[in-house]
Amino acid sequence: MSEFEEVEKKLEDDIVRRQHYVPRCYLKAWVDVNEHLECQDKTNGNTFTTKVENVANQQYFYKTTPLTGEQLNFLYRAWIEDSQEPLKGLLMGWLKCFSLKDEFWAFCKQVKWEAAANWLEKNTEEKLFSVIEGKIPEWRTNIESFSPSYWSIEDNEMEFILWVVLQYIRTPLMQEKYISCAKQVGGEIERLSLNTQNVYRWIFATRLAHNIIMSDDMKIFPLVNKTGTLFITSDQPVVNVCASYKGKGELTYKDLELYYPMSPEVAILISPRECYTKWMPISLNQVQVDYYNKVIEQMSQRFIFKKP
Repeated sequence: MSEFEEVEKKLEDDIVRRQHYVPRCYLKAWVDVNEHLECQDKTNGNTFTTKVENVANQQYFYKTTPLTGEQLNFLYRAWIEDSQEPLKGLLMGWLKCFSLKDEFWAFCKQVKWEAAANWLEKNTEEKLFSVIEGKIPEWRTNIESFSPSYWSIEDNEMEFILWVVLQYIRTPLMQEKYISCAKQVGGEIERLSLNTQNVYRWIFATRLAHNIIMSDDMKIFPLVNKTGTLFITSDQPVVNVCASYKGKGELTYKDLELYYPMSPEVAILISPRECYTKWMPISLNQVQVDYYNKVIEQMSQRFIFKKP
């Protein structure tokens, strides 16, 4: 085998085919001693146990489609143009990242290097997510043991909030909403929105995470569960609690309250409510745990996950 053929084989072998929209390292907090978690299918009511590798994934879920200059300009005008520095530079970074990917993809297609083009098309965003997902165990440890010194470091907080928003928006349920909203508007917006989700979610998540960090109203803090009734999670593990009782449509910034169970015993809440204090842990009672579990179940798309 020639060196070129070896490179092509490595590229092909590196492509992740079953791409998870809820990370396996996250779901492992809900497994038993046999490495199984309980899964409930809302469509038929069936409950079964399985390994985390088998759930919350779709084949080539993060496959990208090269965007036209018109689509990139649309994303800039819709989500970047009105931003101030340094946020604007961060958002432009995502636009440039995907633009360069598309340029290299076009070059590979031109010189008929199909293995590289195929990798770029199917694996670029998967690799981006795998980098940030690698910090989930670290974040969970510092939430469960609650380390104020760790969370006082601005980069740690920013990265975690960025991840929470990315997890909120990266799921099939939210992709369906993105398409649905574009179709409702119709016309040029629908046409330009087609195939832009891969770039949009990174831009949107960065904008929202930045706004949360800079806001005097938004607080992030742990919810501690010692009731004996474990937190559950789902195929939509980050939910906007406000949407659960105000409707699932688009809400204002003040209607944003993100809930994210990190394990069966600890969750995170990002909320603008005045009654909360940033990074001050709150111990929940039975009624509150039942409420948050109901929200997760209600806002899930199809699958609910529990510790057996």
